[in-house]
Amino acid sequence: MEYHRIHKIFRASILLKGAYSLIELIAGLILLVVSSNTIVSTVRSIFQHELLEDPHDLFANYLINFFSSFSLKLFIAWYLIIHGVIKLGLISALWRKKIKAYPIAIGIFIIFLIYQIYKYILTPSIILIILSVLDVLIIILIYIEYGHIKRYGTLKD
Repeated sequence: MEYHRIHKIFRASILLKGAYSLIELIAGLILLVVSSNTIVSTVRSIFQHELLEDPHDLFANYLINFFSSFSLKLFIAWYLIIHGVIKLGLISALWRKKIKAYPIAIGIFIIFLIYQIYKYILTPSIILIILSVLDVLIIILIYIEYGHIKRYGTLKD
């Protein structure tokens, strides 16, 4: 495939990765701002009918207990915020063609990929497979772009 097309795919993929990272960051901030009580109340209202029929409903009670755990909510919020900020910083540096960002991005995205695979082993999910495949493609595109820039210098878009 002609390099110019690969370059356009690279640029589009990092824009999508940046948008996804921004969503992670916003979700993390919302989790920090929204109180655990609000989340638990919302979950209770969603499952109110189920709990009236069966107060011992495993799924509904599991979700209520899950969202009642403040430390878990805090962990998820900070995980999303840190994950989003790191990726947004890398995407910004890649967009501006900062040469040192390419190997750093490859390394960090590989670490995130390994963690996603670990999460998949614990709790299989088609979403994790899709995200992992997309991350592998982005890592490959970063590697190709980095090799081209090292060989020929930066391109003008």
